[in-house]
Amino acid sequence: MTTRSTPDMGRSSKTSGLRLEIYIRARDLPRLIGIWPDALVGMDGPKHGRLVQKIAAALRRERQRGRAGHFAYDLARHQQLLRAYQAEKAAFTARPVLEPAGSLKADTSTVMPMSGGYRPG
Repeated sequence: MTTRSTPDMGRSSKTSGLRLEIYIRARDLPRLIGIWPDALVGMDGPKHGRLVQKIAAALRRERQRGRAGHFAYDLARHQQLLRAYQAEKAAFTARPVLEPAGSLKADTSTVMPMSGGYRPG
């Protein structure tokens, strides 16, 4: 008696082979880019921008390893770095832009336009 093997033989469903992982900053970043977990608390604008740049640099290095066929290239690490970069970049761009504390802006809401007939003086 012969048996045929099917692609989903031994699996309960077709999607059981997929691993969907959720990005969690406190869990993933310390092991991906070597940053202390307490450094992730209280991210302000410039600090968050530097974090995104650091992740982008690590992603660039991992991509170069992969393209070069380096023995240390890890596809799972590459995917985790990409997931972290996309999440942090989205969080950084969604953050509201605040004016610096010392900047002065002219209030143009109360300024009246001058007509051609009036000359101060």
